[in-house]
Amino acid sequence: MILVIAATVVSAALFYFGTGTHPVWWLMWLAPIPVLLVVPRVRGRVAYAMAAFAWFAGTLNMWSYLRHVVVLPGNPHANLLVLPPIILVGVFVIPSLVFGLAVLLWRAFVIWNDPWRAALVVPAVWVTYEYLVGVTSAHGTSGNLVYTQMNFLPVLQLASVFGVWGVTFCVLFFAAAVAALLSGAGTAGQRQMFAAAAGLLMLVMLTFGWWRVHFMPEPEHSVTVGLLASDLPQTAYAATLRIQLAAGNNARTGLGAVRHVGCRDLQGHGFPAAEPAIRKGWRGPAPSPGVGCWR
Repeated sequence: MILVIAATVVSAALFYFGTGTHPVWWLMWLAPIPVLLVVPRVRGRVAYAMAAFAWFAGTLNMWSYLRHVVVLPGNPHANLLVLPPIILVGVFVIPSLVFGLAVLLWRAFVIWNDPWRAALVVPAVWVTYEYLVGVTSAHGTSGNLVYTQMNFLPVLQLASVFGVWGVTFCVLFFAAAVAALLSGAGTAGQRQMFAAAAGLLMLVMLTFGWWRVHFMPEPEHSVTVGLLASDLPQTAYAATLRIQLAAGNNARTGLGAVRHVGCRDLQGHGFPAAEPAIRKGWRGPAPSPGVGCWR
């Protein structure tokens, strides 16, 4: 029982600091490992509960952001301690259940002495979930694990070939592969072959990313993009933006900010993802090709 609790707490802590609005990228690579190492020793129901709870507790780092940014003034839930049910379920509960399923399948393959399938099933299940959310949700890739890797440029380069889901796959494959190797699944020969092949695969992917970061030629053309943010003290127009956002004038405020930064000189504008009203209300000047709202 102590080992179960310890593994769950460690994984939850790694998820907590490895995700969220200010993630430490390398912690996400390690976060699933403590739980994965313990689940082959416990019953399936306990394994599922460990994984689901670790993910749920770890992603509570988004609670404050969701309470103060997503739940805007005027929302009937704005002054409550709880989140609207749709946010609570969509952001915390469903991902926790999906991660629990991925860990449960990993456990099954390890017990069956199949380290390769164990290493592949965790990223496969999670990427499938993220893809389905991305193509069906109005929020797109919001919450995708790729955003935990924004400070690790080599792995981000995989998105140029495989999309954002390739980055997520790489991160979770590493954790699942390391845990499968340490679990002792398979014969000694199988583990040696698995370690060599998985290590080579990771080396190729990260080498490609390193090469692309350091040796890609400079682009021939560039565009000028204005990025609008209302929560940075150094941002020009920030005080007015904060006041008007608090009053709920999102679309009007965003459009006014675009004019403030000089829309004629810009070829694109970036808005916060939580400002759909601004994006819907923006109409770039027709004579300037490429002007619009970039997310």
